Amino acid sequence: MLEGLVRELTESGLLSFHTGNVAESRRLNIPRTAYYWYGGFVAKRVAMMLGCYDIYLWNEMMRPDSDVVFVGDARNVVACYFIRQQMCRLLKAVRLNWRKQQGAWGSRAELDEAAHRYTQRLAEGIMDNGIFIGGDEQNSYRLYNYAEKHYAWAMR
Repeated sequence: MLEGLVRELTESGLLSFHTGNVAESRRLNIPRTAYYWYGGFVAKRVAMMLGCYDIYLWNEMMRPDSDVVFVGDARNVVACYFIRQQMCRLLKAVRLNWRKQQGAWGSRAELDEAAHRYTQRLAEGIMDNGIFIGGDEQNSYRLYNYAEKHYAWAMR
């Protein structure tokens, strides 16, 4: 599934194998629980696939959500944002549907944890695809420097 998407985007010139100007995506909001169970993994794998960095912008402890920003070539950043957004929407729908189908075999907390574990395994299976548009050492260094300069507080 993702292999075909990346192939089409590359053939259409919508992905880059080289980092031109470093760009960052808009902030992509995600509930903190979803981030820890599957959203963080999806963000990291999508960023690795497309030669970008993902930066988790943790927010105040009292807020139930967080943000993720992608840093890399402008075309790849847009693709990272879109793929991660759609994957997390799909995984959320799967998790809710799986949870609903389970009935009442345990407490609410047990059912929620089982649903999150199921979704986490599904995300790992989908994202384990071997796609990697990595940059060379110089481009990786440029991305890391950009991320560190703009988001040092989030990278600690």
